[in-house]
Amino acid sequence: MTECLASVQRDEYDRFRHIVGDDLDWPKTFDEFEKCNAERLAKLKARGVDVQTALVTFDEFVSFCRDRGMKQDGFAFGAFAVSQDWPISSSKKKK
Repeated sequence: MTECLASVQRDEYDRFRHIVGDDLDWPKTFDEFEKCNAERLAKLKARGVDVQTALVTFDEFVSFCRDRGMKQDGFAFGAFAVSQDWPISSSKKKK
């Protein structure tokens, strides 16, 4: 099983939080967001889940929503994160 863990850049965090934060219950600060992501990553890895991380940029997210006629919300953020062919990192080492 593989799970995608999306992250955003510090300088774009407030923009994302304003749009999707209520839907996804995002923390008030970027530092809290990073801490929550790190804790989630550790829990998933401890359960043996392969976790791939993706950095979502605000402009790409807005374009994704516009191109698909989607409202910019938590659902769209999740759909965007898992639909992309990211240069991603995996929590499992390649053999």
